[in-house]
Amino acid sequence: MNRAPSLLSRFLRLGMTSVAGLWLALQLIGADTAATFDAANHALAAGRADEAARLYDRLVQSGGTSAAIERNWALACQQTGLNAQALLHLRRAAQLAPRDADILADLRALRTKLGAATGSESRDASWIRLLSVDTCGWTALALMWITGGVGIARTLRPAFRDRLTGALVGGATATALATLLAGVAYLDFQSQPNAIVLQGDTILRQSPIDEARPAFTAPAAAELRVRDTRPGWVMGEDPASGRFGWVPQKQLGFVIP
Repeated sequence: MNRAPSLLSRFLRLGMTSVAGLWLALQLIGADTAATFDAANHALAAGRADEAARLYDRLVQSGGTSAAIERNWALACQQTGLNAQALLHLRRAAQLAPRDADILADLRALRTKLGAATGSESRDASWIRLLSVDTCGWTALALMWITGGVGIARTLRPAFRDRLTGALVGGATATALATLLAGVAYLDFQSQPNAIVLQGDTILRQSPIDEARPAFTAPAAAELRVRDTRPGWVMGEDPASGRFGWVPQKQLGFVIP
């Protein structure tokens, strides 16, 4: 007779122990991440850019990235003369925080330093770039769930049907507009140069094999639009000239890894 309550209590204790363990693990991971980020920032401020870059890389490898990590990593790369890598990290930071004035100012300054040879076409301001693709997508998803909830409530509660009709129509309209906005933001991102040449005099070839004839040569920090991919290879297009060619994937950095 007492087996069921005893078994239930065991399951409850096990569940509580698992939740507590998970919470503790997340706290430890968060503390370690904060400590590593702080150590990287101190190394950067002290002029130890190589050490700072290694610590930022460790942060990204262990738990994702953020606009702050990418911006500081870019500063470390600039201090060591790795301007192509700095441009890559600033592009990533701008993608994560498209309205951050400091990041956009750093990006403009670096592009001015690099000159027109980068072939970037993303210097022009665009209203759609004030929102990230993720922001638009999550907004559309949230509105869809809210609208669905209103629709379910309207079905289950006939007495509130008339009151909820306007909310349902408004929610459906907002969801459609947000979905359209997310699509426009995605297409805009796809139209931008989203790959960075990491080394100088990188040869883009006419086909994705090492023996293929060269199509053209791109300088370090050139920004290319990805047109196609093959295993280990990427077809990149120079947005300024329209020239395109195949390049080994490892010779490029991507705004969205």
